[in-house]
Amino acid sequence: PGTNSLHGSVYGYMADDSEVARPRQGGLIRVGASPYVISHVLPGLLSHLHAAQAPDSRMTVRIHEGHLGAMIELLLAGQIDALVTLYAMGDLAGTHTDAVAIEKLRDEPIVVVAPPALHPGGRRKVRWSELAAMPWILPAASTHMRRAVETMFHMDSTMPPLPVIEGTNLQGNVSLSVAGLGITIAPMTLARAPLEAGTLRLVNVREAMPSSALALVYRRISAMYRLGVEELRAAAHAAFA
Repeated sequence: PGTNSLHGSVYGYMADDSEVARPRQGGLIRVGASPYVISHVLPGLLSHLHAAQAPDSRMTVRIHEGHLGAMIELLLAGQIDALVTLYAMGDLAGTHTDAVAIEKLRDEPIVVVAPPALHPGGRRKVRWSELAAMPWILPAASTHMRRAVETMFHMDSTMPPLPVIEGTNLQGNVSLSVAGLGITIAPMTLARAPLEAGTLRLVNVREAMPSSALALVYRRISAMYRLGVEELRAAAHAAFA
């Protein structure tokens, strides 16, 4: 009692010991998120959510960890109530907008980073074509971030490189880059700590990567029947106002 419960990839965030002693009436909300969102976005969002709730009415937030495609399927199937995600409009083009609401929370700058040994050097602006021969650590080909990288190379009349490492976990990709295994792309909020520590350096590309959007996606019917969805919406907009 009083500790976070972990069942496979589902995290149940519960109250502390002082609150478990008395019954809570807050109910349950099921939220989908990627590993990056869980570690870098949800702490602030859930802090706002908990601050707005009385301890004896604080809901349980059950977090389903996964990536966008799988989470959208769970959302449409009614197995989660909401999703906090990075996305590009094309990622959600097939989503039934009559069943699902998409609310943008903020823009998320995407940057190119490299370990010091692989950095092109200097502060000059680097053409994408100059990076084609570099070892790349990239997200899967099905993701909007991978497509965005490939578009940047095409715009510079260059074939996109095949990655030396391909992974869907952005945080893991950054860790692999810190280890010196290649250059990669990352949301600035994820890249900031290794950049400040000097374990990664920013690559000043001539044409910057397009930003992604951080969004709250939820089932409209859940918003009607689950009070927690409205509370989550309020907390999300307060956290990123």
